[in-house]
Amino acid sequence: MEDRLVYSLWGSEDCQWSVVNSVGQTRDKRVIWSKILDWKAKLILGELLMGGDFNSTKSGEERRGKGLSSLTEMDEFMTFIELMELVDPPVVRNKFTWINSNARAKSRLDKFLLFEGLINSWKIVAQQVGDKDILDHKPVWIKESNANWGPKPFKVFKNWYDHPGFLDFVKKEWNSFHIKGNASYVSYLNGRPGEENCCSRVRLEELAFKGKYSKTKVKAEMDPGG
Repeated sequence: MEDRLVYSLWGSEDCQWSVVNSVGQTRDKRVIWSKILDWKAKLILGELLMGGDFNSTKSGEERRGKGLSSLTEMDEFMTFIELMELVDPPVVRNKFTWINSNARAKSRLDKFLLFEGLINSWKIVAQQVGDKDILDHKPVWIKESNANWGPKPFKVFKNWYDHPGFLDFVKKEWNSFHIKGNASYVSYLNGRPGEENCCSRVRLEELAFKGKYSKTKVKAEMDPGG
């Protein structure tokens, strides 16, 4: 991660940032928490935001299934948050942010922790946990109001279908994907259509845009099982 990316997300260069790698053993977490507390003690002015995979839970309510955190570690993590004077905003939509491949274990490992002043100035009301995709961790967003505008739409323009090379371009790009990964990727890609199905979907969308198919029929043929 580069400074310019952080500054563009923050909106100015009036900030300091650092990346800390997540660790698994409790003793290693204690070392990291201690170093962060030492750094915070030297912080004179400003607000603080911490976000990411803490690989720790605050209580048994944040974890289900095998590999439960010890009570000692949960207490120490809570103490760390309190000493840092950080606030954990309420969670909406989904409760857990990590689910293993067989869905038998789940935890709320990912979160945002903020100074109260930052919560007030940004008018933060919650942190929203999204849905699981090909990764085993779900995305988390900070919500600054109760207004929910929904996901951003994917736009397809009608004039694309008028271009003589559009369908060939889609076929070429679709078949150029060479994705490797763990079981989560394999599970996700099981629903990926082949070249023929991909092109038929594009063709159906094209007919729908040109008024030759009803949208209901297009949806039925693109997703016969749904």
